Amino acid sequence: FATSSVARSFLFSKTFLRQLLIAAVLAVLGFFGLKWYLNSYTDHGDYITVPNVSEMSLAQATAQLVELDLEAMLVDSLWSASATPGHVCEQSPGFGEEVKRGRPVYLTAYRFRPSFVKLGVEEGDGKNVAVIRLENKGLDYTIKYEPHELFYDCVIRVEHNGKPLGPKDEIRRDEKVVVYVGERRDEKIPVPHVYGMRLDSARKVLHFAGLTVGFAAFDSDLLTAEDTAHCWVYEQRPLSERGTLVRVGSEVNLWLTNRPLPTTAASDSTDYDPDENLFD
Repeated sequence: FATSSVARSFLFSKTFLRQLLIAAVLAVLGFFGLKWYLNSYTDHGDYITVPNVSEMSLAQATAQLVELDLEAMLVDSLWSASATPGHVCEQSPGFGEEVKRGRPVYLTAYRFRPSFVKLGVEEGDGKNVAVIRLENKGLDYTIKYEPHELFYDCVIRVEHNGKPLGPKDEIRRDEKVVVYVGERRDEKIPVPHVYGMRLDSARKVLHFAGLTVGFAAFDSDLLTAEDTAHCWVYEQRPLSERGTLVRVGSEVNLWLTNRPLPTTAASDSTDYDPDENLFD
């Protein structure tokens, strides 16, 4: 009982109450001191409103952001034929947002030159698939239709300035391509006689008639480009027999050789001169 009596008297003594008051004051001072330090360290409440730098030149946008104690960072570029090169088109954070000092503002600007992309479209692709791929790459295009029995509503070829393009060929984003798509017609036509013609002439004759070359099979002795340049058609399927009709857009397969052209065969094909460019 003596110990508890001493403890009770100490708890209510002036010494204990004084120490308790000092501890409470120190705690309050420490709390407000810590709060002040954190606010000053983090610049709490010190925000900057992000300006609108879109449509400014990159130099102007950078200067304005730096003046407000913000950092300009170019992170991407886009091509647009109608836009002013070197001008800002996108920013993040956006106009009107409040940020801390020193915060980077990410900018996207228009390119000075268009980039190159792979075409990514090849023979046999569906028309809709080809259109989606071209639009995703930002390429402009025109669709033209040609009769073709096998490639109905599919890509026959893609051309740029009259030159055929493969799927891995690169093209500038500001250039335009022509996509030739096959269409089916119920009309039937006779097969022209291309025996004895060179491949270029045979292809033009068939195209003029509304047909296409299926495959061109070359003899095994045709080894060089010069050999193939002088070879001639010695067989075709389907044949150009009287009364034989095929659907517009059908394919005609050709076999070519570099052997001497028989005089009898030449007399049978007087309508077509293998050395003549019939449709130039």
